[in-house]
Amino acid sequence: MTLVPQPRLLIALLLGAILVLLILAHPVFLVVFLGYYAVLLGLALADASRLPKTSGFMASRVLALVEHPADDQAERPGERGLSETG
Repeated sequence: MTLVPQPRLLIALLLGAILVLLILAHPVFLVVFLGYYAVLLGLALADASRLPKTSGFMASRVLALVEHPADDQAERPGERGLSETG
């Protein structure tokens, strides 16, 4: 699975944008526009029906503990301080 848009999705988005422009040119294209979005809605609902139910999802998180040196003078990651010389 990738988050990069697939060519099929890009073509569908381009077609939708062209249909919006065609509606501005002539109102007859409103029927085509509504049909296009009805098909998109049907495809989205069909895709959503194939998703697992909420009981099929599980999330977990593991927190890793980082041990710090026992010496209080040692520099720890993420900490900055001033040191005195002399």
